[in-house]
Amino acid sequence: MTNVLYCLTCKRTSMIPDVLPAYRTTRWHDGREFPVELHNLLAFRCPECKTVRLPQESSDRIERQFELDRDLPTPDEVRACRERHHWTAAELASAIGVREEDVNGWEAGRTFPSTAASARFSLLQRQSDEVTSQVEMAASGVD
Repeated sequence: MTNVLYCLTCKRTSMIPDVLPAYRTTRWHDGREFPVELHNLLAFRCPECKTVRLPQESSDRIERQFELDRDLPTPDEVRACRERHHWTAAELASAIGVREEDVNGWEAGRTFPSTAASARFSLLQRQSDEVTSQVEMAASGVD
């Protein structure tokens, strides 16, 4: 059985694959609207009404680009930092002044840290990595 993409506007059943050479959208974050632009984005277009639908893969690319543009930590970066330092989500949350649910949401990719929380996370990450590096150097006998 073949999956058919339906146009939600005109109800045509056969949307055709398309590549959008330049796609612009906006994303709300921290009470502000930010532009996001991508190139060569996969989409499906209705040949009748020209409605465009994005597959999940393209929506994920938009989210990743938004994270990069805003210099926000990715879910993998948050999880890796927390695990590298053997912190629970509650401990990381406490250290940067947010709720444990916030950290869980960031790691799951459901939410993004606010600009202020992102800055506190980055500072904590740098400081913790420096301390870890110094401890490792001291343990290996390197000055």
